[in-house]
Amino acid sequence: MFVYTATDSSFLSAFMEAVGCVVLCALAVSAAVIVTLGFMNWCQVIVMRFPSCEDAAGQDIDKKDKISTSSFYIEIGSVQFGAWASFATWVGLAVFSTLKVCRYHQLENIQVSMYRERQRLVNESGSPTAAEGRSTPPLAF
Repeated sequence: MFVYTATDSSFLSAFMEAVGCVVLCALAVSAAVIVTLGFMNWCQVIVMRFPSCEDAAGQDIDKKDKISTSSFYIEIGSVQFGAWASFATWVGLAVFSTLKVCRYHQLENIQVSMYRERQRLVNESGSPTAAEGRSTPPLAF
């Protein structure tokens, strides 16, 4: 949003971004685990006929059903790497978006604290304008 409007987002949009990143992080880890467990299961089954998973790639397992395993080992390994890389990326994005929410929260706390301190100083000084002060802090953004 900052790129298009040249203004930073609000607390609510930063919070929604953090929640979305955490949800997508959970989905990415579940996809990565499913791919990894499927790959491990395939390797356990295929080593009953072949010495290793790598040796099974490119072999005709069932000519009648036309099952081709050519480059299957490399392809599923690439998918597994991509799934775990996606998870790592979403974890990073979730961390940064959570830090952004914490920054917004800290700024809000500082502004409220400064407003209260200003009101306290105005009230202690006994100035005639002290009764005109606001009862709530001004909006931050």
